[in-house]
Amino acid sequence: MSKFIGEISGSLVFRKDNVMQTELRPGMNALNLTGSLNITGSSLTFNGSDVINRIASLEAGSATGSSLLPLNLHSSSINTYTGSVDKRLAAIEIVSGTLETKVEALEQLTSSYFSRVDASNIVSSSIQVEGLGFIKNALSGSQQLLNLGFKRDVISGSQQIASLGFVTSSGIASFNQLSNIPSSIISSSAQIESLLYITGSTYQEITSKPPGIVSSSAQITALGFGTVNSGTVSSSLQIESLGFVTSSATTDVEGLNTFTGSIEIKVDNLTSASGSYLTGINAGILSSSAQITALGYITASVSSDVAGLNTFTSSIQTEVNSIKAVTGSFLSSLPNSIISSSAQISSLGFLSSAHTEIPEGTISSSLQIETLGYITSSVQSDVTGLNTFTSSIEATVQGLLSATSSYAVGSHSDITSINLFTGSIQSKVDNLTLSTGSLQNEVNALKASTGSYLNSLNAGILSSSLQVEALGYITASVKADVTGLNTFTGSIEASVLGLLQATSSYAVGSHSDITGLNNKTGSFASTGSNTFIGNQIVTGSIIPGSTTNDLGTSVKPWQHLYISSGSIKFMNKDGTQQSAFNNQFDGNRVVSNTEHPLFNSYNPGTANTIEDFLEAVFYPNTAPTISTGNQVVAEYEPIGTNLVTLAGADAESQAITFTIDSSYTDGYVNITSGVLKLAALPTVAAFNTTDRGDSVFAHPVIVRATDTIGAFTLKTIYVTVTANAAPQFRETSVGGNVISSFTTSRNENAAAGEITKIYFTDTETDTITITSGSDSGDLFSIVKSPTYVTINQVTGSLDYETKTTHTLSITASDQHFSDGDDSNSFVQIPITINVTDNTQPTVNNQTVTGLNENSADNAAAGTITATDPEGDTIVFKNAQPTSMDFEGTNIAIGTYTGTSVSDPSEDPFNISSTGVVTRKPSVFLNSDIINNYKYLVQVTDAYNNGTDDGVITIPISDDQAPVISGETSLYVIESAINGSSVYDNTNGYSGTTSQFTANQSVTWAVTPSSKLAINSSGYITVNYDVSGSSDVGGTQISGVATATNAFNTNSTRNFTVNVTDNTAPTITFTNTNANLNTNKAIAGNNLVALAFNDSEGNTIDYTSYSASFNGDSLESVVSGTSRLIRATSPLTAGVYSVTASIADEHGFETRTSSHAFTIAQAHTGTLTNNGTYYIIESAGTGDIIRTNTNGRTGTQGDVGVNYSPNYGSQVVQAFTSSNAAIAVNSSGNLSLNLNISGSTTGSGDTITSTIQYQDQYNNHGSSNITINVATNNNPSVTISEQGSLETDSITSGVLTATVSISDTEADYPITLALSGTHASSFTAVSNNSNGTSFNINANSALAAGTYSFTATATDAFGKTGTDTGNVVIAQSADYGKVYVYTSTYGSDAGFGGNYNAVMGASTLNGDTPPQVTAYTGNTASPYYKFKAGAIGDSSISLAGSQSATLQATLSGSNLDTVLASAGLISAATTGQIIVLFPSGSDMSNLPTSIQETFNSVAGGAVPCLNVDGGGFLIETGELHSIVLDTAHLGYNEWFVFGRKSQNAIATAFKIRLVAANGSLPT
Repeated sequence: MSKFIGEISGSLVFRKDNVMQTELRPGMNALNLTGSLNITGSSLTFNGSDVINRIASLEAGSATGSSLLPLNLHSSSINTYTGSVDKRLAAIEIVSGTLETKVEALEQLTSSYFSRVDASNIVSSSIQVEGLGFIKNALSGSQQLLNLGFKRDVISGSQQIASLGFVTSSGIASFNQLSNIPSSIISSSAQIESLLYITGSTYQEITSKPPGIVSSSAQITALGFGTVNSGTVSSSLQIESLGFVTSSATTDVEGLNTFTGSIEIKVDNLTSASGSYLTGINAGILSSSAQITALGYITASVSSDVAGLNTFTSSIQTEVNSIKAVTGSFLSSLPNSIISSSAQISSLGFLSSAHTEIPEGTISSSLQIETLGYITSSVQSDVTGLNTFTSSIEATVQGLLSATSSYAVGSHSDITSINLFTGSIQSKVDNLTLSTGSLQNEVNALKASTGSYLNSLNAGILSSSLQVEALGYITASVKADVTGLNTFTGSIEASVLGLLQATSSYAVGSHSDITGLNNKTGSFASTGSNTFIGNQIVTGSIIPGSTTNDLGTSVKPWQHLYISSGSIKFMNKDGTQQSAFNNQFDGNRVVSNTEHPLFNSYNPGTANTIEDFLEAVFYPNTAPTISTGNQVVAEYEPIGTNLVTLAGADAESQAITFTIDSSYTDGYVNITSGVLKLAALPTVAAFNTTDRGDSVFAHPVIVRATDTIGAFTLKTIYVTVTANAAPQFRETSVGGNVISSFTTSRNENAAAGEITKIYFTDTETDTITITSGSDSGDLFSIVKSPTYVTINQVTGSLDYETKTTHTLSITASDQHFSDGDDSNSFVQIPITINVTDNTQPTVNNQTVTGLNENSADNAAAGTITATDPEGDTIVFKNAQPTSMDFEGTNIAIGTYTGTSVSDPSEDPFNISSTGVVTRKPSVFLNSDIINNYKYLVQVTDAYNNGTDDGVITIPISDDQAPVISGETSLYVIESAINGSSVYDNTNGYSGTTSQFTANQSVTWAVTPSSKLAINSSGYITVNYDVSGSSDVGGTQISGVATATNAFNTNSTRNFTVNVTDNTAPTITFTNTNANLNTNKAIAGNNLVALAFNDSEGNTIDYTSYSASFNGDSLESVVSGTSRLIRATSPLTAGVYSVTASIADEHGFETRTSSHAFTIAQAHTGTLTNNGTYYIIESAGTGDIIRTNTNGRTGTQGDVGVNYSPNYGSQVVQAFTSSNAAIAVNSSGNLSLNLNISGSTTGSGDTITSTIQYQDQYNNHGSSNITINVATNNNPSVTISEQGSLETDSITSGVLTATVSISDTEADYPITLALSGTHASSFTAVSNNSNGTSFNINANSALAAGTYSFTATATDAFGKTGTDTGNVVIAQSADYGKVYVYTSTYGSDAGFGGNYNAVMGASTLNGDTPPQVTAYTGNTASPYYKFKAGAIGDSSISLAGSQSATLQATLSGSNLDTVLASAGLISAATTGQIIVLFPSGSDMSNLPTSIQETFNSVAGGAVPCLNVDGGGFLIETGELHSIVLDTAHLGYNEWFVFGRKSQNAIATAFKIRLVAANGSLPT
C-alpha cells in the first residue's frame, strides 16, 4: 500500500468501480479498519512492540516473554471453558432428544408441524399464524376460526384479502355462494378503479359513465362512435360545412329542360324574326310618282283633244277594269313581260308573263283553270251568241252548284263534285277556248285604233297604243263608228260579268271575294311583297303565306309587317272603323322617365318599327367574351388530357357554349362540355409551328363562344408544347443540386446497410424507371423508392486488401422513353465507392481495480481498457502472467503452488475476450504475500491480423472486518422461558424476531451467554427462564454480538434487551342490539356478550371470572369461553350496567372492566297513507276508496303503520275505523261501507274517521284520515262533421256528421237529443248500446249552405254534455261530360283538303278556339248533328250512310286526366276520333288550340293517340266550338276536337290531349 500523508475529516474510503474496498473510520478510542491491511516492510509496530516478531514467537510456541505468557495462560483457560461447553452440549443433546420426542407428540396432537406435502399450506400453531400476521391466540379448530370471524373454505383472512382491495367471502359459508359480485369486477375494485376503469363496486348498475372513461363497446357506441374508416366524412352536416352542395337545388330537372326547350324555340323564332325586318325599301315596292312612272303607268292624262278621249275612255273604263283581271284568259299572246305591273300581279299570287314557268299551285292561264274544272271564258265571233251561250252556261252552273253544294265560296266546298262536272263540259270549254281567238282579233284591232286620238304627250304621260300596250293594257277599241264600239263593249261587259259570276273569278277591282277564290284554288293572293297605296279594305282574313314570311302569331302579331305610310285599318261589318295599326315608331330619342331608372336618359337610336325599338331597349344582346388565355402542355401528354376548362362572360348572364370554330381544321384539340382537350399526341414538332406574336411558337386554336341567343365571339388560343426533359439526379433531396456522378469512401469495417440516397426528379413529373449496373462482387444493392434510389452495402464488411474501389451505375428514364416517344429522355450516373483501410486497436500498460484477498470465486477485478479508431469491437487474447510482487518487491515465478492461503496462487485470474478480469474459482490469494499480479495481454479486431500488447497490473488488497447490521434495542416479555425469541417489536412477544447479519460469511458469538444465545444465522434467543426471575418488566439485559470471518477478523455490536410487561387479559363487551328494547329485553334473551383475549397468548384463567349488575334483573350465563348477560324478567326502558373481572394463568395482572347499555322504549307506530283519499259522489257500498282525484279509478286507498325505530320486526296486526261509513280490513285497504249516491253527501264534501291499530307486542296507536267526495263528470260530446259534402250527394239517410260521446265514469246508457236552428234537418242514429257513438243523417236532400244544430248527451247519473255542429254543404262541381266518338264519315283527303267543310262548318269566327258561326247545307254533317242535339247519343247517322258511334262517356275535374283515366277504349273500326266537352264547366285545363309539337304554347294541347297498343304518337287535329240549338247538360257551347285523318282500329285505342308544355305519354 502506498503511503498517505495528510489530515482528513471523517472516514477514508478506498473504492473500486464505485464499490468500497477498504475503509478507515475513526472511533471513540480506536481507528476502525474495514477491509484488508497489507503491510509492506519487515516490521509492524504498535506502541513500540514489534507485532511481527511476537506473532513469529507465538507460532513457534515460545513460553517466554512477558507478552506471551498471559496469552498462553488464557489459551489454557479457553481449553478448560470449551471442555465445560462440551459437557453442556452433551446435556443439550439429551434435552433435545427429549424435546424431539415431545415435538413428535405435539405433531400428532395438533398437526402444528407437517412434513407431508399435502399439508404444506396448513396453518395452525400460534407461532405460524403469528408469523403470517394473524392474531397469535387464534387456534386451529374450525370453531375457533369461526369465532374469530372467519368462514369455512376461506384460505386466508378476510381482513387481509379485503385490505388488498379484493372481494372476500366474508359473510358466507362457501366461496361458491358469492352472489353479489359487482358486475365488471375482474379482481379488486380498487385496483381496477386506479386504472380509470368502471367497476361494479362503484356502480351497482352502470347507468352513467365518468367523464373521459371509455371501456366497453356499449360505452363507445353510447358516445356516438361506430367503426369509422380514416378519412371518411359521414354526415350531411359535415360535408355542407366544407362548402359542398349535398343535394340538387333543382329537383325538377325535367321542368328545367322543358323550360330551356321552350326558350330555345322562342330564341329560334326571334332569330327568324330579327332576320326578316326590312332596314330599307325592298325592290318592287312602290311609293313615289317617279317609281310609278318608271314602271310605265300614266300619271296624268293630257291631250289637245282630251274631251273626246275622256268620253271614249270613260265609256270603256268599266270594261277595261273588268277585262284587266281576265286578260290572261282572253289573250293568247302577251307583250313581253308586261300584263299590268308584273311585280304587283306576282305579289298577289297571280302568274304574269314575266314567268316562263308556271309555279306549282299558281292559277292564271286558261289551261290551269280548265284543269280544275272551271270555265275560263266563252267567246265567239258573234258576241250575242256568246252572251246567250254564257247565260245558258251560268244557268247550268247555278243548277249544278245547287245540286252538288259545290259553291266556290260560302259554306260549300265539295270541289270533288265540281271536278266531275267540269269533266262533262270539257268539250264546251274547248269550244270556248277556240272562240277567244276570234275575240282576240277584235281586241287587237281595238288596241291599234286607240293611238290615233293622241296627237301629243307631255313628259311622263302615256298615250300611244304602243306605250299602253307595252304595259299590258288594252287601250281602246276604235272603229269608224264609236257607237258600235260602245255597243260592242257593252255586250262584252255583260258577257264578262256573267262569266265572272259563274266562275267567281273576281281577281281585283271592285270585287273582293278573294277568300272564295283562295278556297277554290288553294292559291294565295300573293307570294311576294305587296305595296298598298291608299286604303285597303279587308273583310276576310289575311292568311300568311309561309312560316318565315307571315303576319305573326298570337305571341308576336304583325312581326313581319312593315308599313311605310298610312296604317292598316280594321273595319266593322257596318263599315265603321274598329281599329287601326301602324307599326312605325320613332325610337331615335332619349327615354327620360324616373319611374324606369334603368332606361332613364337612354336613347335606343331606332327610327323604323316598334319592334326595332323594343329590340334595342329590351334585347340589346351582346356577344359573350372569352377570358381563357394561352395554354401550355407538356410534350407527349396522352390524347384526351384536359388542357383547360374554358371560361368567359356574357353581359346578359346567358349560358355560354364553347365550340371549335369551323375555320380550325388541324384537329389537334377538341372541346367537350366546355373543356379544351388534346385530340392528338402533343409534340414540339407538330404543335410549336406558329409565332404567336411574342417570338414564342405555338399551335393556334380558334374557339367560338356562343350565347343562348346565338351571338358569338371568336378567339385564338395558342397551345404551346414544352419539350420533354430527361430525368435528373440530385443530392440530399428532390430540391438538392443536380449531380452527374457520385463518389464516396467506405471503411472496410463498415457493416451492411445504407450507403447513401441519390434523389431523382422529372420536370414533367413523368413516371421514372430506374435500371442499374453493378460490379460482379454482389456487394451492393440498389433499391428504388418513389423519389430516390438507396445504395446499400449487402455484405458484412469490405476487404481493403482484396479491392480498394467499386464502381456502379444507375440510369433513370421517363415514361416517354419506355413508350418509344422520346429516345433521349434518360440520364445515367456513375457511382464510385472507395474502400479505406482499417486501423488496428491499441492497449496501454495499466492497473485495473483489483480485488480483496477475501473475495469470492469469479469476483471481478476490473476491466482492461483499449482503443480502436474506428470503434470496432476489440478482442483481448493470449493473456499470460508475467510477474508478481509484494509491495514492489518482485517475486519469482514458481515460488508458490497455490495450495492454501499461505501458499497463494501465481495465476489466479482469467481475462476474457472483452477484457474483463475475474478471480478464478478455488484459488488462494494473500495480500500479505503477493499484492500485485501482472499479465501480458494482446488486442486485435475483426479487420486486422496484427496485435498490440499491454501489461495489466492486478492489485490485491487486505480483507476487511465484517460489518454487522441489526437492531440494537431488542425486547422480550417477562413471561418468556429458556429458548424464547427476542423481538424487534416493543411488546417483546410478536413481530420480527431479532437477528444480526454481516456482509461476509462469519461465525457468531454473544455475551452474556448465561442469558442470551445466538445461532449461526444471527438470531437472538434467551438462554434462561425470564419468567420467575428477577428480570421483570422494565429491566434490561446488555449484550454484545461478535462476527468473525475466515481470516479471523471480527467485529462486535452492542445491544440492549428490554424486558416488557405481561398484561392482563382484555374483556370485550358486545351488545345484542336487536334485544336492547322493551319489546325484546325479556327473560332468556341475550343482551350483552363478554369475550376475553390475552395479547401474549397466555392461557386465560376462567375460574377468576366474576360479574355484578348493580341490583338489576340480570344474570351471567357461560357460553364456551364467553359469558352472556341476560334479563331475568322484562325490563323497562332505562340504562343498565355490568362489571366483570378476569386474570390469565400467570396472574401477573387482573382485568376489571365495566359496561353500560340502554334499553329503549318501543315505538307505538305512525299511521301512513298512500296518498290523498277520494270517493266519487255516485259510489255505493263496497266501492273502493281511491287515491286518484276522480274517486273511481287508480290505486286503492290504504293505510299502514310505520315503526321507527322498529324493535323486533314490529308489524301491525289489526285496524279499526271509528266511522261506520269507512271500512278498513287487516291489510289497511279502505272501502265505502254505505251508499253515497242518493245521500246528502255530494261533490266537495269530506268524510273523516279515526283509525286505531296495534302490533304483535300489544303496542297501540291511532290517527285520523279524511276522504274527499269527488264530482261525477258530465259526458263529453264531440261532433265531427263530414268533409267535402256536396249537394249532389245529400239525400235522405246520408251521413253528414258523427257524434262521439265519452263518459269518464261510464254511466251508461247515454241518450242523445238534437236541438238548434237546423235540428229538424237531421236524425241521430245510435251505433251501440252504450250510446257513445251516433250518426247524424240528413232527413232529405239539402241545398248548399251551413246547417247548425246542438247535440245534448245525458248519462245514467243524469249529467249532461253538449256540442254544436256546423254541417257545410257545398254546391257540387259540374264537370259536365266528355264524349268520345268514332266516325266513319269523311276521308283523309277530304280532312286534309277542307276539314271545316267536311265537318259541316261554313264559317268560323276569331275566337279561341274558333267558333262555328255558319254551317254548310249538309244537315247530316257531324257539326250540324251535334248542333241539332245529337251530343250524347250512342249512334249518330251521318251523310253518305256513315255514322258516329259513342265509345266512351267520361267526367272529371281535368280533361286530360279524364282521358288518361279512361285507359283503353274498345273499338273495332276505321274512322275519325272525335272528343266533345262542354265550355264553362268546372273542368280544368281545357285546351284552346291544338299543337302538333310540345312547344309550351299557352292553352295548347297536343293530340296523342295509341292504337292497339302500338304506343303513343302525336297526331293532327282541329279544335272548334259549336253553339247548340238546345243546351245539353245545361251547356250551350261545346268544344269539338276532331282528328284530321282516320285510323284503322283493330281492338282498342287511347286518346289524350296533353298540355303543350308536357311530353309524350308512355
